[in-house]
Amino acid sequence: MDAGQAYIANVANLTAKTAKETWYNTFFARWSGNVDISKDDNGNPSYHPSGKPIEMLTDFVQAGRDNMLIAMEKRLTGDPVYGDEVLKGTGEDQDLDWLRVYVNQYRKAVVAKSGAMANQRLKIYNMMKKAKPQLVNWGSQYENQAVFRSYYEGVSPNLSKGTAYGGLGVVKRLHPNWYYNDGGVLKQAGDAGETKIASDLDTAASNTDEGMTSEIVEFLNPVMMTKRIPQIVSENGYPYWAGVISPQQKITLATDSDFAAANRAAWTGLKTNAELKGFVGYYFGFAFYEDLIGIRSWDSTNNNLFGTTTAAAFEPSTLPADGNQNAIFFGNSSMGKGIAQDGTKYTTEIDDHENVKEIGMAVINGYNRADYFDDSEATESAGGAFYKNNAAETFSAGIAATNQSSLILMTKSTAT
Repeated sequence: MDAGQAYIANVANLTAKTAKETWYNTFFARWSGNVDISKDDNGNPSYHPSGKPIEMLTDFVQAGRDNMLIAMEKRLTGDPVYGDEVLKGTGEDQDLDWLRVYVNQYRKAVVAKSGAMANQRLKIYNMMKKAKPQLVNWGSQYENQAVFRSYYEGVSPNLSKGTAYGGLGVVKRLHPNWYYNDGGVLKQAGDAGETKIASDLDTAASNTDEGMTSEIVEFLNPVMMTKRIPQIVSENGYPYWAGVISPQQKITLATDSDFAAANRAAWTGLKTNAELKGFVGYYFGFAFYEDLIGIRSWDSTNNNLFGTTTAAAFEPSTLPADGNQNAIFFGNSSMGKGIAQDGTKYTTEIDDHENVKEIGMAVINGYNRADYFDDSEATESAGGAFYKNNAAETFSAGIAATNQSSLILMTKSTAT
């Protein structure tokens, strides 16, 4: 293998490692799985979802398209066969729900500060290798927050960013299952079965006056079942819903006597599961995890959750005067991640008589919360659930939506 071939092979390997490390360093990687694509007897593609909370599909996106369909598991609902009636020929089709997921490129560059000899292939590879830890660290933070954003806002920021800034301008859809703790009573923000609007969350924030208590978790349990949100099953067979809470919400739960008593019994059996490592408690079917950065407060003044810059999104959410914080609860098939083929690669910026000035990483992907809409609502035109090409970031109006896989709970916290 000559130097040129070795360079190409090394960069390809480094690119693959960067993509893998970027994702598997995130909080959500433990709950992800790949949709398997095989061929049936007629050569047609056959899709087999992993059944994990985050379904990932790596597929080719045709020129002129910016979205793909990800197969999500759908429950069997048909009648059984009773007694000695013939079973043959009564099999129920394994139907799939198809989630539309948009993809867009995002890129990040590191200044290489190279010298006159850095344009040689080996030197370029070495610079890429040195840039890799920084790009992986930044990329992991970005991917992590992209998932959190998608649970709250429906789509990842590379999709919702306005076209004036290189995004697709897809409308953000505030979660249709958004609840809050009003005096120990679990209430739903806005209209049931509709994506929320800013004023719905303003009202919820002003009326949220109690924290993350065992009582409100008990009230949440039947709601999760009524919404038919499927539980995740651990490697040792423990069913649970994942609940991601803030450190302040964790403190409130930890001092709750009912929660503390339940965890003395549950802790030993659960802590051996790989995907449950790092959890901070278990109660009424929920395994709780804490995250300082991902759990956000609704800013009623500016109508946002993540601020206006990436740097703000990478920092803990500022606790507003009303103290609202929004925990995320989810089960299987709650998020789709579309990955365009060759979605991660290294690039170089050549300038100043062929000196390498920057090393860049380019990613083409997209996240979409598992909301489903009637055909009349699932449009890309104004008022539709996938209204796009907006010049600036925009929230959708209230749109009738079905979500049977995740939920947001707003509670009150105080500064620690």
